[in-house]
Amino acid sequence: MKIDIAILEDNDQDFSYLSSLLTAWSHRTDNTITITRFQNTNIIRDFTINNYDLLFADIELKGAGPETGISICEKLRANGFNNEILFLTTFKEYVFDGYNVRALNYLVKPITTEKLSASMKRFLEFHTKNYYKLQDRSLLIQIKYNDILYITKEGNNTLIHTQNETYYERTSLSKIMDKLTHTFIQCHKSYIVNLSHVNSLSGSEILLTNGTKITVGRNHLTPVRNALLDYSKFD
Repeated sequence: MKIDIAILEDNDQDFSYLSSLLTAWSHRTDNTITITRFQNTNIIRDFTINNYDLLFADIELKGAGPETGISICEKLRANGFNNEILFLTTFKEYVFDGYNVRALNYLVKPITTEKLSASMKRFLEFHTKNYYKLQDRSLLIQIKYNDILYITKEGNNTLIHTQNETYYERTSLSKIMDKLTHTFIQCHKSYIVNLSHVNSLSGSEILLTNGTKITVGRNHLTPVRNALLDYSKFD
Protein backbone atom coordinates (compact mmCIF):
# COMPACT_ATOMS: atom_id res chain seq x y z
CA MET A 1 0.00 0.00 0.00
CA LYS A 2 1.24 3.50 -0.81
CA ILE A 3 0.85 5.89 2.14
CA ASP A 4 1.50 9.63 1.97
CA ILE A 5 2.51 10.75 5.47
CA ALA A 6 2.83 14.26 6.88
CA ILE A 7 4.64 14.92 10.17
CA LEU A 8 4.04 18.09 12.20
CA GLU A 9 7.11 18.13 14.45
CA ASP A 10 9.39 21.04 15.38
CA ASN A 11 12.03 18.96 17.15
CA ASP A 12 14.70 17.83 14.67
CA GLN A 13 15.76 14.82 16.71
CA ASP A 14 12.20 13.61 17.24
CA PHE A 15 11.40 14.07 13.55
CA SER A 16 14.46 12.10 12.44
CA TYR A 17 13.71 9.33 14.93
CA LEU A 18 10.07 8.98 13.85
CA SER A 19 11.06 9.07 10.17
CA SER A 20 13.57 6.27 10.73
CA LEU A 21 10.97 4.16 12.55
CA LEU A 22 8.45 4.69 9.75
CA THR A 23 11.02 3.87 7.06
CA ALA A 24 12.00 0.67 8.86
CA TRP A 25 8.33 -0.26 9.28
CA SER A 26 7.64 0.27 5.57
CA HIS A 27 10.53 -2.01 4.62
CA ARG A 28 9.37 -4.75 7.02
CA THR A 29 5.78 -4.64 5.78
CA ASP A 30 6.36 -4.01 2.06
CA ASN A 31 4.45 -0.73 2.16
CA THR A 32 5.59 2.36 0.26
CA ILE A 33 5.63 5.67 2.14
CA THR A 34 6.44 9.29 1.43
CA ILE A 35 7.14 11.68 4.30
CA THR A 36 6.61 15.45 4.29
CA ARG A 37 7.63 17.56 7.28
CA PHE A 38 5.88 20.60 8.74
CA GLN A 39 7.16 22.52 11.78
CA ASN A 40 4.64 25.24 12.63
CA THR A 41 1.39 26.95 11.61
CA ASN A 42 2.58 27.10 7.98
CA ILE A 43 0.96 23.68 7.71
CA ILE A 44 -2.45 25.41 7.72
CA ARG A 45 -1.49 27.41 4.65
CA ASP A 46 0.42 24.72 2.79
CA PHE A 47 -1.59 21.63 3.66
CA THR A 48 -3.60 20.51 0.63
CA ILE A 49 -6.96 19.00 1.54
CA ASN A 50 -6.69 15.19 1.69
CA ASN A 51 -3.27 15.30 0.08
CA TYR A 52 -1.97 13.05 2.88
CA ASP A 53 -3.32 9.74 4.11
CA LEU A 54 -1.92 10.10 7.63
CA LEU A 55 -0.77 13.06 9.72
CA PHE A 56 1.49 12.62 12.75
CA ALA A 57 1.05 15.78 14.85
CA ASP A 58 3.14 16.67 17.88
CA ILE A 59 0.88 18.34 20.45
CA GLU A 60 3.53 20.45 22.17
CA LEU A 61 4.97 22.81 19.55
CA LYS A 62 7.46 25.40 20.80
CA GLY A 63 7.64 27.40 17.58
CA ALA A 64 3.93 27.78 16.88
CA GLY A 65 3.10 30.63 19.26
CA PRO A 66 -0.18 30.05 21.09
CA GLU A 67 -1.10 27.17 18.80
CA THR A 68 -0.78 23.50 19.74
CA GLY A 69 -0.86 20.43 17.57
CA ILE A 70 -4.50 19.97 18.58
CA SER A 71 -5.57 23.52 17.71
CA ILE A 72 -3.77 23.30 14.36
CA CYS A 73 -5.52 20.00 13.58
CA GLU A 74 -8.85 21.60 14.48
CA LYS A 75 -8.19 24.19 11.78
CA LEU A 76 -7.19 21.49 9.28
CA ARG A 77 -10.44 19.63 9.98
CA ALA A 78 -12.39 22.89 9.53
CA ASN A 79 -10.60 23.38 6.20
CA GLY A 80 -11.76 19.98 5.01
CA PHE A 81 -8.99 17.51 5.87
CA ASN A 82 -10.76 14.20 6.51
CA ASN A 83 -7.96 11.65 6.64
CA GLU A 84 -6.26 10.16 9.69
CA ILE A 85 -4.47 12.04 12.50
CA LEU A 86 -2.15 10.40 15.01
CA PHE A 87 -0.96 12.59 17.89
CA LEU A 88 2.48 12.56 19.47
CA THR A 89 2.67 13.65 23.10
CA THR A 90 4.44 13.28 26.42
CA PHE A 91 1.19 13.84 28.36
CA LYS A 92 -1.50 11.14 28.34
CA GLU A 93 -4.21 13.51 29.54
CA TYR A 94 -4.42 14.96 26.03
CA VAL A 95 -6.35 11.84 24.97
CA PHE A 96 -9.68 13.49 25.78
CA ASP A 97 -8.93 16.62 23.72
CA GLY A 98 -8.51 14.54 20.61
CA TYR A 99 -12.22 13.80 20.27
CA ASN A 100 -12.69 17.23 18.71
CA VAL A 101 -10.43 16.33 15.78
CA ARG A 102 -11.21 12.60 15.48
CA ALA A 103 -7.72 11.27 16.15
CA LEU A 104 -6.87 7.73 15.09
CA ASN A 105 -4.60 7.20 18.09
CA TYR A 106 -1.90 8.66 20.34
CA LEU A 107 1.75 7.77 20.70
CA VAL A 108 3.48 8.69 23.94
CA LYS A 109 7.09 9.73 23.60
CA PRO A 110 9.56 8.13 23.53
CA ILE A 111 7.96 6.17 20.71
CA THR A 112 8.82 2.49 20.48
CA THR A 113 8.90 0.27 17.42
CA GLU A 114 6.17 -1.89 18.94
CA LYS A 115 3.76 1.00 19.59
CA LEU A 116 4.31 2.53 16.17
CA SER A 117 3.79 -0.85 14.50
CA ALA A 118 0.53 -1.34 16.42
CA SER A 119 -0.77 2.06 15.31
CA MET A 120 0.23 1.47 11.69
CA LYS A 121 -1.40 -1.97 11.79
CA ARG A 122 -4.59 -0.28 12.99
CA PHE A 123 -4.33 2.23 10.17
CA LEU A 124 -3.89 -0.51 7.56
CA GLU A 125 -6.74 -2.62 8.95
CA PHE A 126 -9.01 0.40 8.89
CA HIS A 127 -8.18 1.23 5.28
CA THR A 128 -7.93 -2.24 3.76
CA LYS A 129 -10.98 -3.93 5.31
CA ASN A 130 -13.52 -5.47 3.00
CA TYR A 131 -16.43 -3.45 1.78
CA TYR A 132 -19.89 -3.77 3.24
CA LYS A 133 -21.78 -5.75 0.63
CA LEU A 134 -25.37 -4.65 0.14
CA GLN A 135 -27.49 -7.18 -1.74
CA ASP A 136 -30.87 -6.06 -3.08
CA ARG A 137 -32.39 -8.67 -5.40
CA SER A 138 -30.12 -8.63 -8.47
CA LEU A 139 -28.23 -5.52 -7.34
CA LEU A 140 -24.92 -5.83 -5.46
CA ILE A 141 -23.35 -2.68 -4.03
CA GLN A 142 -20.02 -2.49 -2.21
CA ILE A 143 -19.68 0.36 0.31
CA LYS A 144 -16.38 1.15 2.01
CA TYR A 145 -16.74 0.81 5.77
CA ASN A 146 -14.86 4.07 6.20
CA ASP A 147 -17.46 5.87 4.06
CA ILE A 148 -20.37 4.89 6.30
CA LEU A 149 -21.31 7.64 8.77
CA TYR A 150 -24.28 6.03 10.50
CA ILE A 151 -27.08 3.53 9.95
CA THR A 152 -30.73 3.96 10.83
CA LYS A 153 -33.82 1.77 10.98
CA GLU A 154 -37.03 3.04 9.40
CA GLY A 155 -39.91 0.57 9.23
CA ASN A 156 -38.80 -2.52 7.34
CA ASN A 157 -35.84 -0.74 5.78
CA THR A 158 -32.36 -0.03 7.07
CA LEU A 159 -30.75 3.15 5.75
CA ILE A 160 -26.97 3.29 5.34
CA HIS A 161 -25.85 6.92 5.34
CA THR A 162 -22.57 7.94 3.71
CA GLN A 163 -21.22 11.41 3.02
CA ASN A 164 -22.83 11.56 -0.41
CA GLU A 165 -25.41 8.76 -0.64
CA THR A 166 -28.07 6.93 1.35
CA TYR A 167 -28.56 3.24 0.61
CA TYR A 168 -31.62 1.15 1.49
CA GLU A 169 -31.53 -2.49 2.58
CA ARG A 170 -34.37 -4.67 3.82
CA THR A 171 -32.71 -6.15 6.92
CA SER A 172 -32.39 -5.64 10.66
CA LEU A 173 -29.80 -3.63 12.59
CA SER A 174 -28.70 -6.77 14.42
CA LYS A 175 -27.92 -8.56 11.14
CA ILE A 176 -25.99 -5.52 9.89
CA MET A 177 -23.99 -5.32 13.14
CA ASP A 178 -22.82 -8.89 12.54
CA LYS A 179 -21.18 -7.77 9.29
CA LEU A 180 -19.63 -4.49 10.48
CA THR A 181 -16.12 -3.84 11.77
CA HIS A 182 -15.16 -2.94 15.35
CA THR A 183 -15.46 0.79 14.56
CA PHE A 184 -19.27 0.57 14.64
CA ILE A 185 -21.50 0.59 17.72
CA GLN A 186 -25.24 0.69 18.27
CA CYS A 187 -26.10 3.87 20.18
CA HIS A 188 -29.90 3.68 20.07
CA LYS A 189 -32.50 1.06 19.21
CA SER A 190 -32.72 2.69 15.77
CA TYR A 191 -29.13 3.93 15.22
CA ILE A 192 -25.64 2.57 14.61
CA VAL A 193 -22.72 5.02 14.37
CA ASN A 194 -19.22 4.74 12.96
CA LEU A 195 -16.85 5.72 15.79
CA SER A 196 -14.35 7.03 13.27
CA HIS A 197 -16.85 9.72 12.28
CA VAL A 198 -17.75 10.81 15.81
CA ASN A 199 -16.51 14.32 16.52
CA SER A 200 -17.79 14.54 20.08
CA LEU A 201 -20.12 13.12 22.71
CA SER A 202 -21.77 15.79 24.83
CA GLY A 203 -24.19 14.54 27.43
CA SER A 204 -26.28 12.06 25.48
CA GLU A 205 -25.74 13.64 22.05
CA ILE A 206 -23.27 12.49 19.42
CA LEU A 207 -21.97 14.99 16.85
CA LEU A 208 -20.76 13.39 13.64
CA THR A 209 -18.16 14.80 11.26
CA ASN A 210 -20.83 15.90 8.76
CA GLY A 211 -22.72 17.84 11.42
CA THR A 212 -25.42 15.23 12.06
CA LYS A 213 -26.55 15.01 15.70
CA ILE A 214 -27.73 11.68 17.11
CA THR A 215 -29.22 11.08 20.55
CA VAL A 216 -27.73 8.15 22.47
CA GLY A 217 -30.30 5.93 24.15
CA ARG A 218 -30.12 5.71 27.94
CA ASN A 219 -29.22 2.02 27.93
CA HIS A 220 -26.51 2.59 25.31
CA LEU A 221 -24.78 5.60 26.88
CA THR A 222 -22.20 3.75 29.01
CA PRO A 223 -21.22 1.29 26.22
CA VAL A 224 -20.86 4.20 23.79
CA ARG A 225 -18.65 6.16 26.19
CA ASN A 226 -16.49 3.11 26.80
CA ALA A 227 -16.25 2.39 23.09
CA LEU A 228 -15.10 5.95 22.37
CA LEU A 229 -12.46 5.72 25.10
CA ASP A 230 -11.31 2.36 23.81
CA TYR A 231 -11.24 3.60 20.21
CA SER A 232 -8.92 6.48 21.13
CA LYS A 233 -6.95 4.74 23.86
CA PHE A 234 -3.18 4.58 24.08
CA ASP A 235 -1.68 1.35 22.90
